[in-house]
Amino acid sequence: DALPISIIAVGATFVISSGGLDLSVGSMAAFVTGITIMFMNAVAPHAGLWAIPAGMLVAILVGLLCGLANGLIVTIGRIEPFIATLGTMGIFRALITYLTDGGTIPIDRSLREAYRPVYFGTVGG
Repeated sequence: DALPISIIAVGATFVISSGGLDLSVGSMAAFVTGITIMFMNAVAPHAGLWAIPAGMLVAILVGLLCGLANGLIVTIGRIEPFIATLGTMGIFRALITYLTDGGTIPIDRSLREAYRPVYFGTVGG
């Protein structure tokens, strides 16, 4: 259960150790996850289980683009990281709320069985 938080914490450690501050990580994680699930649901009827690795690539790309946007706003825009990431936090949260109509996004039925180990499995014991 702690793996997603651990991944975000490692990234936040790099940001904080370099003197920055990123307030948008939670909203960015929700945005990236939402986009990934919507992509996988759209691709699943055609690609089957290949939607899962494709979704992983989409998650990495969307996360990189969101991080790049934050970085460009801070470096090129010369806006303080606190203010820049406060703004992008609101943008990411608003976008995913709009795209989901404020609700949840269920995963496609054809992918549920493949996801069972993710929900009920363990890593490392």
